[in-house]
Amino acid sequence: MAKEKDYINREVSWLSFNERVLQEAEDTSVPLVERLRFLGIFSNNLDEFFRVRVATQLRLMQFDKGIKQFVTDKPKKIVPRIKRIVEGMQLRFDSTFAEIVGQLKNQNLFIVNEHELIGSQTEYIRLYFNSTIAPSIAPIMISRLETFPQLNDSSIYLAAKLFTDSEPENYEYALVEIPPDEHSRFVSLPDADGKQFIILLDDVIRFCLDQVFEVLPYNRFEAYTIKITRDAELDVDNDIAESLLEKISKGILNRTKGQPVRFVYDSAIAPDLLQFIITKMGLDEQDKLLPGGRYHNFRDFMTFPSLGNSDFINNPLPPIPVQRLEASPSILAEVAKKDVSLHYPYHNFSYYTRMLREAAIDPRVTSIKITLYRVATESRVVKALMNAALNGKSVTVIIELLARFDESANIYWSKKMEEVGVKVIFGISGLKVHSKQTLITRK
Repeated sequence: MAKEKDYINREVSWLSFNERVLQEAEDTSVPLVERLRFLGIFSNNLDEFFRVRVATQLRLMQFDKGIKQFVTDKPKKIVPRIKRIVEGMQLRFDSTFAEIVGQLKNQNLFIVNEHELIGSQTEYIRLYFNSTIAPSIAPIMISRLETFPQLNDSSIYLAAKLFTDSEPENYEYALVEIPPDEHSRFVSLPDADGKQFIILLDDVIRFCLDQVFEVLPYNRFEAYTIKITRDAELDVDNDIAESLLEKISKGILNRTKGQPVRFVYDSAIAPDLLQFIITKMGLDEQDKLLPGGRYHNFRDFMTFPSLGNSDFINNPLPPIPVQRLEASPSILAEVAKKDVSLHYPYHNFSYYTRMLREAAIDPRVTSIKITLYRVATESRVVKALMNAALNGKSVTVIIELLARFDESANIYWSKKMEEVGVKVIFGISGLKVHSKQTLITRK
């Protein structure tokens, strides 16, 4: 019988998994932009880890005495251990990012901040900010408020200290949300002497803070990035008067009000500004506070541009064609002749969607049954199923509403499918429908 000490804690094990992603970013044999994208994947994974796994541990800490028989590792010990591991990874993360930025400079691609602009770049930044960014900026003067505003879990903010050279002791604090999803995080600047330049949107706003606060009597602006991560576990109660769809919809709305589980801040932040924020937010538990670098929400780096340089990215691997399917107008006819085995991601997924579209209009098809887990915002699979229902086919879909962080898309498409006559079943209570299966019945 194995002893408790023979087991690796689940949360620690997951951090070791994510460390493998960090190792890919550290690997100097990987192209430079791909390494930046691995940093983005690492960061995105860690965000979800805190929203779900750490949030669960913090909940368990509230019932520490009553859960001894259910858990082998006390949350009060695991949470500090998680913080120590993450802080160590953060140091490696920051070091890797700095190293990649240096390597990109050697390849004439410069990631610059607001202090490193040259020549006409300053004028370009002003024009870009005024024409594109300024309408989305809505600063909040937090030092004037009794109640601290509710911060958006998916956003990053600039925490700013405003003062004058002549009276630095008279200051105000403000928050500026980096516009979420409205603009690219990466702004290309005019080339100079064969060199390419990129500046982050954060630094564009930093450079233009004098315009953001131009109606106020200040001429000095210090700004530091902060980010909050909230408990994103869905609380689905047992109210029998509500459907599962209604319960999950309510849970998604409540996510924005989840308890903070992590507060990440620029380690260079002014101590008085940091203390003001954590006091106002009630973040008195040190395990929730994590110092970081100048930039947060690194998940945006998953889409860092290659700027046309093929050396910065991996060579694309085109899907392997299946000649039988390429040459035939009917995939169902080919499958009827002989089984077809496809292996993803090596084969083209379009064969599958072609089959569904064909089944939707094939007069011999009587029914389609399918299980769905994560549904895309623009789903070709769901559109084919809806078309099949509109063509009189019997279509049954088992869809997993609790596909984490994709619940909204799944709920949206569930309603759309029901509107056209698809029979939608919302999974099985207590179990997750993760498999992907399709059954097409023909006469």
